[in-house]
Amino acid sequence: MNHGSKKQHYRGVLCIRCNQPIALPAMIKNGEPSPAEELHSRVFTLRCRACYKEGLYAESDSIDCEGVPRATFS
Repeated sequence: MNHGSKKQHYRGVLCIRCNQPIALPAMIKNGEPSPAEELHSRVFTLRCRACYKEGLYAESDSIDCEGVPRATFS
C-alpha cells in the first residue's frame, strides 16, 4: 500500500441523463470571471463520454470529481 500517493481530482459536471461525471474542457475552467461575465452565468454544451448524449450545463453546475476523467472520443 502506497501512503504517499495523492488522489487525482478534476473539475466537471454530472451528466443530466446518466449521472456520470464529465470533465470540463480547459477553456471553461479558467479562473476568475470578468465583471461582464459575473452578470451572466456561462452556459455550454458538453457530450457525455459514458452515454454519448449531449446536455446543456451552467458553469455553476461544476463540481470537484475524484479520479481520472474518461478518455476522449476517437
